[in-house]
Amino acid sequence: MKKTIHLISYNHKTSTVFFKSHTYNFINMTKKKYKFKIEEKLNELPFDERNKVLKSIPQQLEITPGTFYSWRRIVLESKQDIPSVMIAALAKMFDCPIEEMFNTEIPTISKTPITKSRSSIAGRFGMSSF
Repeated sequence: MKKTIHLISYNHKTSTVFFKSHTYNFINMTKKKYKFKIEEKLNELPFDERNKVLKSIPQQLEITPGTFYSWRRIVLESKQDIPSVMIAALAKMFDCPIEEMFNTEIPTISKTPITKSRSSIAGRFGMSSF
């Protein structure tokens, strides 16, 4: 996106006004969408508490502050992930369901196909369903 910016400057010594016009290319600075809502949960905290939590979470999870920082910045399209145990621990720390830690819709899986597949697997091996 191109924008033209007009600049006016004034030289006090010579009492001269300068007018400049320049066209710039602006990059679309859309906010990144992260895979996990860690940053959102931190931003919900009061500022002084947020700083304490930022220091305590890596200690409690026994990870480095750098690892925690990179987890907070995993973009939605990334293949990088957080171990499920750590996501569960973060959810517990933020006192929320684990589903709230994800920035994507978690698919609902029907229990019916699982039950059917168990009995068909047992049948293939000559066993009664378990």
